Amino acid sequence: MLLNNKQQQYRQQQQQQQQQQQQQQQQQQQQQQQQKQQQQQQQQQQQQQQQQQQQQQQPGLLGHLDL
Repeated sequence: MLLNNKQQQYRQQQQQQQQQQQQQQQQQQQQQQQQKQQQQQQQQQQQQQQQQQQQQQQPGLLGHLDL
């Protein structure tokens, strides 16, 4: 009976370890997705900056044409 109990405990420990490993893998995948989202946000910010610069340049050119 004692031997059986020990075997059961050992098996339970192994199962718990496997579950922990799976959780870690899921966390890593989530982190990768977050990084991709951050990259997309950075690209959007760059596009916005370019648009702002173009708008600032245009009024100057129009002013010269009016003169």
